[in-house]
Amino acid sequence: MFQEQETLVGPHGALYENVAHVHNSLGDYDKAEEYFLKAMALVSNPAKKGGILLGMGLVQERLGKPDSALPYLEKALELYKESAGNDDGSSLIAKAHMSVGQCHETLGNKEEGTRHIRCAVRIFKKTVGDSPLTANALGTLGRMLLDQNERQEAEPVILQALEMEVSKDAFHPDTVWKLLNNLKELWTEGATKHHIQQLRTKCSRYLTPIRVARDRIAGQKPAQGESKYDQGTVAVIYKTAGELIMLAGEYKEALDYLRQSVLILQTIKDFDCRSLIASCNSSMHFLIGQLSASAAAGSSASGASIGGGGADSD
Repeated sequence: MFQEQETLVGPHGALYENVAHVHNSLGDYDKAEEYFLKAMALVSNPAKKGGILLGMGLVQERLGKPDSALPYLEKALELYKESAGNDDGSSLIAKAHMSVGQCHETLGNKEEGTRHIRCAVRIFKKTVGDSPLTANALGTLGRMLLDQNERQEAEPVILQALEMEVSKDAFHPDTVWKLLNNLKELWTEGATKHHIQQLRTKCSRYLTPIRVARDRIAGQKPAQGESKYDQGTVAVIYKTAGELIMLAGEYKEALDYLRQSVLILQTIKDFDCRSLIASCNSSMHFLIGQLSASAAAGSSASGASIGGGGADSD
């Protein structure tokens, strides 16, 4: 179809850009590169050329050439700013910052990459508010900060991303699990030791988005008798949620999540889930022990109170 249009209209920048995007989506990156180059030669409008350059940069990344991609992405960012007449008035500028930042990260320039993602977060908040674009940018920023061991700054950023992610119209369990796992990693890995009360205070803030995620999963509408969401992903969401809830000190609720995770993991036949089940069982063993000890202590205290009352009455 595109070849027929090219025959009819001749060389045309918008047509070549569309052809490039089609080849890119099909994974034919060499052809995509060819048509993006053709489009670039014919387009002069800064915003339109910025889109072509951004596409070209993404193709270079997919070809495994991030060093070649970066100049295209940086030029796209420059042209989007020129078109907008400012540095932060368009979500296209934020999208370009995202691409430049992630390319820098791939090249090992973590601080520069983080700087661009911070810009993207700020511009998305200004231009589109609490949107999926903002949630994605926050999640990326939180992950990058965590990778650089900037844990204190990373934690509220990841939490904000999680709160947006569980509430948006399109629910993506895989993204939710990654954010939950980042939060768990923040508190359970690294050399810093945390006091139990600090853990409980911080992790109790995760309970609401975790419960929202659970409700979103439970409220899914199965298609043709099958679950809408991948059950392996749902299982690890429940497992990671249970572990975070355990850190929050809500042992009974944590136990419920871990039991649900095990029930799902036991049904999965195309992946060896034994280590995941063993990890859940280990956590459940701890939780049951803690709940039993708490119940016994409560019973002893109640008995002592009743006994003391009887002695006083004599």
